[in-house]
Amino acid sequence: MRWICTLALVLATALGCGSSAKAPEPAPIPSTPIGPPSLVDEPSTEAVPKPEPLPKPPIVIPNGRLHNGYVVGGLPSKPQFDDAFAAGFESAMSLMANDEEGIREIAQYASSIGVRYIRFTVRRNEDLNESMAWQFASTLGMLGQPAIIHSANGERVGAMFALVAFFVDELSAEEALEIGKRAGMGSLESYLRGLFVRE
Repeated sequence: MRWICTLALVLATALGCGSSAKAPEPAPIPSTPIGPPSLVDEPSTEAVPKPEPLPKPPIVIPNGRLHNGYVVGGLPSKPQFDDAFAAGFESAMSLMANDEEGIREIAQYASSIGVRYIRFTVRRNEDLNESMAWQFASTLGMLGQPAIIHSANGERVGAMFALVAFFVDELSAEEALEIGKRAGMGSLESYLRGLFVRE
C-alpha cells in the first residue's frame, strides 16, 4: 500500500495538483481602458484671430496711418514735414480750405523745403459727392507716391477714399464705408451712408 501512495504523490506533483503548485497569475489589467475613442471634443487650443492692425506709417503725422501707399491723417507740423521730406516724401495734398487754422503757414513752409503741395478743397459735407470722387481719383493719379494726404484731422481724407471706393471702384456701400474708416473717417460715416444708395 505504501508504494501506491508514493506513486500517487509523484503523479500529483508532476501534474501540478499538489499543494506546492502555484496558481496561474491573472493577466495584467491594461492601464488605458480598451474601447471606442471618446466622442467629446477636446477644447481648441487655437488662438482666436485678432482684427488686422492698421499699417504703421513710415512717418508721424496727427492721426496718421498708411493707406493705399499714402500716409494719410491730419495737418502735419513743420518738423513732421521736415522728417517726411528727409524720408523721401516730395508730394503732399491738402483737403483743407484756405481759411482753416494753420494751413497757410504750413502750406508755405512745405513748399519752401521742396514739397510739391497740391490743394484739393473739401469744405463742407455737400462737397462729398460723386463728382468730387472722380476729381479726387484723378488728382491721386497726378500726386504720385510716396505722398502725404491730409485734412485738419484726417476725417475728410477717409471720406474721400470711401467716395472713390463707392462711385469709382463700384464697391458696395459697406465695403466703401469700411475703407473710409480704415483711412481715418469717423463721424462722416452717417452722412455717406445716406449718400451711398444705388437705384
